[in-house]
Amino acid sequence: RVAMSTGGVLGAVSLVSYWLVSTGMVPVVRSLVVVTLSLLGVATYVSSALVTGSVFKLIVSHSGKGQKGTAVGAAKGYVGLGSGAYACIFEAIRGPHGNANGVVNFEDGDPSDLNFLPMAAFFAVAAVTIPAICLLESKKNSGDLKKVEAATSLHFRIVYLGLLGLGAVVVGTSVLELFAEEHPTSGHQQHVHTNTKREWWKAVFIVLMWFGPISSMLCLPRKSVEEGNEEEIAPVIPKQKKGKKRSEGETELTFVEESSSSATNNLDMDDDDEDEDEELLLSSEERRRRSSSNQNEVKSLTLTQMLRTTQAWLLLWTCTILAGGGTVMTNNVGQMVESLGLSPTTAPASLALFSAAQAAARVLTGSISEWALSAKGKCCCGVVIPRPAFLVIASFGGCAAHFLLGMATSEVAFVIGVALSGAAFGMIWPLMVLIVGECFGAAHVGANYMFYDGVTSAIGTLLLSKFVVQEVYESHIVKKHSSLFDDDDTPVDVDGLTCYGEKCFQASHFIVAGLSISCVISSLALMYKTRHVYENK
Repeated sequence: RVAMSTGGVLGAVSLVSYWLVSTGMVPVVRSLVVVTLSLLGVATYVSSALVTGSVFKLIVSHSGKGQKGTAVGAAKGYVGLGSGAYACIFEAIRGPHGNANGVVNFEDGDPSDLNFLPMAAFFAVAAVTIPAICLLESKKNSGDLKKVEAATSLHFRIVYLGLLGLGAVVVGTSVLELFAEEHPTSGHQQHVHTNTKREWWKAVFIVLMWFGPISSMLCLPRKSVEEGNEEEIAPVIPKQKKGKKRSEGETELTFVEESSSSATNNLDMDDDDEDEDEELLLSSEERRRRSSSNQNEVKSLTLTQMLRTTQAWLLLWTCTILAGGGTVMTNNVGQMVESLGLSPTTAPASLALFSAAQAAARVLTGSISEWALSAKGKCCCGVVIPRPAFLVIASFGGCAAHFLLGMATSEVAFVIGVALSGAAFGMIWPLMVLIVGECFGAAHVGANYMFYDGVTSAIGTLLLSKFVVQEVYESHIVKKHSSLFDDDDTPVDVDGLTCYGEKCFQASHFIVAGLSISCVISSLALMYKTRHVYENK
C-alpha cells in the first residue's frame, strides 16, 4: 500500500515537473536542462518500479492455486496494451495540433505532444494512488491468516473480454489512421487540418474499456475459502510433530482458549497420534515423496542471495537477449521499412501488430504455463511441464523471427517476422515474474523481479540496439553523395546518413538469431537447475 501510493505520487510529481521544465514554464539554466530532465526521468522510472514491483508481489503472494499464471498473464497483458491505450486517449483529447491557439505550423513541429505528460500524471494518481489508499489494507491491519476470497472463473472471463476489447480498440484505431493516411479526401495536408477536433467520447470509451472490467471485479461475488480448506490456495503451514524438534523456518499455529486449555492439549495429542498412525500406513514411495517435497521447499532469497545462484544468471542471460531482440524492432522498425523500400505505412502497421502480438503472448503464456503445471497439463510420461520450458519456446520463436526478418524482402514476410518477434518478446515478461517468485521465494519477489525488469531492458537495448544494430547499419551507409538504383531501376537518393538495401539490418538479425539459439541452451540449463521446484507441483 505504501509503495504503490508513494510510487503514484512520485510519478505524478515527476511527470508534471518534466512537463513544466520542458515547456519552459519553469525556467532552468540552459546548462542544467539536460541534467534536470535526466533526474526527473530517473524519478519517473523509480515510481514505475515501486508500483510494478508491488503489484506483482501482491499477485504472486496472494493468488490461489492454479490462478497465479493466469493472473500474472492478465496483468502483463494490460501492461502491454497500456502504451497503446495512452496514445489513443491522448490523440482523442489533445485537440488542435501545432502551436498555441491551434495554428498548425509544420516547420516548428508539434509542441502539444508534451501535453501527454500531465495526462499521464493524472492517471498515476487516479489509477494508482487513490485505489491503493482506498482498497489495500495497511500492513498493520492485515493479518497473516485470514479467510481467502478466491477469484472465480467469471472474474478471469471478464478480464479477458476487457483485454480483447481494449486490444481491438488500440489496433483498430491504428488501422483506421493508416487507412485515412493512404486514402485522404483531398490530400494529406487537408486531412491533418481537419483532424483537430477533441473526441471526448472516444477517450471516455477507451477509459471504460480499460478500467471497466477491472472495477467490475469489485462488485462480483467471490468464493470464500474456509480456514480448514485454506491449504488449497495458500501456503501450507507445517504442523509440529510430537516429540520432534521444530526446524528452522517452521511455525506452529495454535488456537488456545484459556477456559479449555487442558481439553485442547488432549485433542492435540490425539491428532498427533492419528497423524503418526496415518504416516505409518503410507507406502514407502509416498514417504519418500513427502520427504523430498520437504527438502525441496524453496527458500526466499534476497537480491544479493539470488545473484549468487546459477539459476539467476541463466534467467538473466535468456531474458536479456529476448528483451533486446524485441527492443531492436520497436526502436528501428521505421528504418528497416525505409531501407527495404517498403510502403511508409508498413512501419506503424507493423508496430501495431507487434503490440498486439506481444500483449496476446503475455496473456496466453501465463495461462498456458499454469495449465501445464496442473494435472491436466502433464505430458504422456506423467511429468509436468515446468515454466522454464516456455523460455525455450520463446527462444526458438525469437530465432525464427529474426532469421525471417534477415531474409525478408516483401511486406508480408516482414510483417510476419515482426509479429513473431513481438510474440517472443511478450512471452518473457509473465515468465520472469512467475519463475522469480517460484524459484527464489515470494518474500522478496518485488525487488528481485524489478532487477530483471530493469536490467534486461537496459542491457538488451544497449547491447543489441546500440553496439550491434547501429554499427551494422552505419557500416553499410554510402558515405559520399551519389545516386543509386534499386532492383527496379528506381533512383534512390543517398545523403550519406541513410542506409538503403537488404544488408542494412541483415547481419543484425542473424546475430540476434544466433544469440537466441544460445538462449535455448541457457533455458534448458535453467530447466535442469530448477527441476526440484517443479517436479512436485
